Formats: sequence, C-alpha cells, structure tokens
Amino acid sequence: SISFGTPVDAINSIPDFIGDGSYEMVAGGRDGTVHCYSGGTNSLALVPDQPSGLNTSFHSSAWPNPFREQVNISFYLPRENHVTIEIYTAGGKMIGKVLESNLPAGEHQVTWDGCNSTGDKCSEGIYIYRITAGEAHSTGTIVRM
Repeated sequence: SISFGTPVDAINSIPDFIGDGSYEMVAGGRDGTVHCYSGGTNSLALVPDQPSGLNTSFHSSAWPNPFREQVNISFYLPRENHVTIEIYTAGGKMIGKVLESNLPAGEHQVTWDGCNSTGDKCSEGIYIYRITAGEAHSTGTIVRM
C-alpha cells in the first residue's frame, strides 16, 4: 500500500515496460498527478527513471514535461551501444520510434515532435518513452498537453 496523497480518479494496468515480468499500474489523481507503479513489493517505476542492466550512470530525462509541440529526451551512455527509443501510449501500444542507431558513449539528445509513426499528431495524454541500449533500458513518462 502506498499513500497517493489525493483521491484517485483513474487507474489502469499497462504491459511490462520495466522488464521485471509484471504489469505496471498507472494512477491519476484528482489534483493532476500521475504515477506509474511496477508490480512487486515496494518497487516504484518510471518516477524517477530507473535504469537496469548498465551501471547507474545510464540515465535519461525529458523536458519540457508536460509539452505541447515537442519534447527533448536526453540520455547518457557509459559506453558505445545500439540505442532504440520507442514511444508508447499509456495503454501500452507502441506508436513510433524516435531513434534507432549505434551511438558512442556520452550525452545524447533527441526530439520527439508528438507525432505517431504515420506523421499524425498524437492527442493530449500520457505517453511512455523506452530507451533500449543493448540489454539495458530506461523508461519515463511524458505528458502532451
């Protein structure tokens, strides 16, 4: 049990983004807060981003968040790797890839224009980005206003 701090108006389960074999739960509060919890005892996912597989220097962030037209997703790779960034709806449907490339170690930034894979603007709502670098991944939530 985790105190949410406000009445919960919406809750939904989404497919496993964390890679721990359990579903994630997205909860929306009356005050506009949104949290994503991963299954398992006391494991919090997506807020803040939790990397796995690589050492803790692998991290990501997104800004501005919430966004209207575009959002910047930045991440740090401790070593060269093949990187894929995918965007999902809160319901778990992949709507597009922002990046698929081999990248050197260091800081990187990509911009998502808020469009799906066919070029149509996505509606307002909660989206999840997933960065995969080799066997490791990092996920985060972004909100389009």
